[in-house]
Amino acid sequence: MSWQRLAPGEKERAFLESALATEGTHSQKAILEWLQDRRNAHHFSVTKVPLAGLQGWHIDPETGDLAHQSGKFFRVEGLEVSTNFGPTGRWMQPIINQPEIGILGFLVQRIHGVYHFLIQAKMEPGNINLLQLSPTVQATRSNYTQVHGGARPRYLDYFLDRSRARVLVDQLQSEQGARFLRKRNRNIIVEVPEGEPVEPHQDFCWMTLGQINGLLTVNNIVNMDSRTVLSCIRYASSGPSGASHIQQPVDAGFREHSLYSAVADDSHAEHDFDELISWITHLKTDFDLNVRRVRPQLIVEGLTHEAADDGLDEHDGDQADHHRGQDNERASAITPDVAPCEPKEHHEWRIPYKGSRRATR
Repeated sequence: MSWQRLAPGEKERAFLESALATEGTHSQKAILEWLQDRRNAHHFSVTKVPLAGLQGWHIDPETGDLAHQSGKFFRVEGLEVSTNFGPTGRWMQPIINQPEIGILGFLVQRIHGVYHFLIQAKMEPGNINLLQLSPTVQATRSNYTQVHGGARPRYLDYFLDRSRARVLVDQLQSEQGARFLRKRNRNIIVEVPEGEPVEPHQDFCWMTLGQINGLLTVNNIVNMDSRTVLSCIRYASSGPSGASHIQQPVDAGFREHSLYSAVADDSHAEHDFDELISWITHLKTDFDLNVRRVRPQLIVEGLTHEAADDGLDEHDGDQADHHRGQDNERASAITPDVAPCEPKEHHEWRIPYKGSRRATR
């Protein structure tokens, strides 16, 4: 369909109105009841199994990497890192290499004139409580092209077919660089016309941005991918063309202060945009970070002696974890889990997974 161009500031004001709406088509109480119902409706089990029990996965005899027979999904590789940033100048670690770009996307629709986000109750085997709220689509390219032979993610076409929805946010953002090697995701928010029938599957629910923000204050409800996409939203400015009805809070809580911070322009900031860019550029030019591929087995076999040579102990922080040579921590980077599950594209699958605990619901 052909979309009319949004007026300057219209999109930002619509996001702000949704952020101010603490009630939507469902009350906050009804949303929490829906989430608990989805937990009760499915059986989840995550169990550690030997690497040899991972169908389709193998140790590459040439590189020593843990890889999938299709050449897709990801590989677990070894890295040697050297840098002049921080207290630790050198370490080795396993890292996940997944060069394909995934989709982290929210479907948005005006309901009674207010933006509602279609959010998913999604099971992930590494979640501390297994089921959390994720974007409408959260999938790697291997998953949404069905390399695993499973079902196609629901609502995917809204993000792949530009004629079906209007793009509101579309950015490439980096994954967690300590665990993924130069991986990026497409963070995207698309809008479907008001009134167009979009029937939510039972594992999906419409929420305003204000309702989602309210759930951010509850532990282990909104997952990290949702938070990443939401952080890309730009709200209306508090300047002359922005939302004048947002007043600077005085005696208010964190939510009110953070919302005001989101709409404040450079005149309210400690540093303007150009100063921030200059600060980041200065850091990039002052510090070096060099990485070199090594066989993962070298990390498992050699780090105990290296840690002793470097004099690292438990007070050296997170980077020391790469050295300490504890069997359980080293293995956790490639710990395999098996997860029988119903709401994902497959009812059961086996993958290498970071984690050393057993989770069952």
